[in-house]
Amino acid sequence: MYYPFFRGKQFELTTITNLSDELINSGKIIPIVEPVSNNRDMKSHFPGFVEKNLPLILIVNPFYPRESPLSITEVESLFISPNYSYSNLIPAILINSNTLTRAEQGFITRYRDKPITFIHFQELSNTQWILGELSHRAKKTLHVFYDGKISQTYQNIFKSRDKIILRDCFHTQAKNANYPPDEFFSDLYFNYQSLGYSGFSDFSIVGDSFGKGGRAHAVAIHFVYPEKTPINTSNIRIAHFLSDTNGSPTNPGGKYIEALGKLISFVNQNPRCNFGKGVAEFRSNHNQSHFPGLGVVKKISMIHHMELIFQIL
Repeated sequence: MYYPFFRGKQFELTTITNLSDELINSGKIIPIVEPVSNNRDMKSHFPGFVEKNLPLILIVNPFYPRESPLSITEVESLFISPNYSYSNLIPAILINSNTLTRAEQGFITRYRDKPITFIHFQELSNTQWILGELSHRAKKTLHVFYDGKISQTYQNIFKSRDKIILRDCFHTQAKNANYPPDEFFSDLYFNYQSLGYSGFSDFSIVGDSFGKGGRAHAVAIHFVYPEKTPINTSNIRIAHFLSDTNGSPTNPGGKYIEALGKLISFVNQNPRCNFGKGVAEFRSNHNQSHFPGLGVVKKISMIHHMELIFQIL
């Protein structure tokens, strides 16, 4: 099972909305969403999630933005409504401190008779309260552990069989021009079970970073692909297709077309990469010399990533 982690920006929410019904209903992929910035975008996309009854894990205590994160009450208001029932939504608590707040403890207690997810970005200094609470829960409890930040000793405290490994597979660079042409991305999809987990998670082609960005001199298209065939025995690699005219931040549309030409040539030479809505949308942009905006470009790359995982699992 794959749990892609999204930070709830506009283009990420659109990515989820645009997933095919086949992928949504496959039972192979459940997005995790941490709503950030404001809840306007979440409110605009939420009816679409409800209509599809999209399997979704929603973090109710987001960490970003650090200055003014949404409160549990604000996020909870999204899915508590007399107008609809969202049976496939599972709320999640993000543990990003060594203690739980009273509001977080209150939420966990209120949802004692419902499924819940705990996402461990930090280790609790005292696990007595949460272990006591877990002992009263009859519903499924999922634990997501951030690889490299959470020790195995801490993970072993939680006896649930439903444990997910979260790993940041994307090596973020300060400048787009610094990305290498190609690098290893992940092999989690075929070794998460041997590591003792029931599923795996990552931050797709965005990485564990939160920023508003800026005007870049170079445009980069990040494209994951199977290293070889058959694809379900292959490492996943990532190619970074860069524009050529990178002397100034002007003309991002022209730079996108430059980078896109390289991507299309790569796909044409590697038929194992030629599938799905993501590649079809890149081809459409190339055929029409169309620049949809950098946020949409990220959306297309993320859709392609999830389609690849769907093909593999």
